[in-house]
Amino acid sequence: MTRFPFRLDRLLSLRSRKEREQGEVLGRALRDEAARCEALEQAQAQLGHAQQQATPGQGDVLLAGVLRNLGLTVTAAETQRDSAAGSRDAAVLQVEAERERYTTAQRDRRVIERLREKRLEDWTREQGRKEQQEMDGLALDRHRRQQEEQS
Repeated sequence: MTRFPFRLDRLLSLRSRKEREQGEVLGRALRDEAARCEALEQAQAQLGHAQQQATPGQGDVLLAGVLRNLGLTVTAAETQRDSAAGSRDAAVLQVEAERERYTTAQRDRRVIERLREKRLEDWTREQGRKEQQEMDGLALDRHRRQQEEQS
């Protein structure tokens, strides 16, 4: 029996590779997003700690220079938190974009796979018909020979 010829095998291979590569890109984007979320959590914790230090307890007296330095520390921590939040937001958007690209790559591959499956079914059916015709022809020839031998 002959091998099933599918002319789009190369395209299917390329689309499968593209899907794999896009999956890797999505994985990297997800890891980057997780790292940025962790950095944001750390920045928020540092800001909370800085704000706690900048708030004097009841009855505590702080020098003006110390108070000013604590204010600068809080401002720096807020800036760091805002930067981390912006970075995290950008990473979330990147993940969404990469997820969309991955979904598109999956869909593109599946379209070709479904086409291949349909063509394989058609080819298999046609091969079955051809084999049946050959077998019918052989049976008819055998029957004719038997008829000729009997006559």
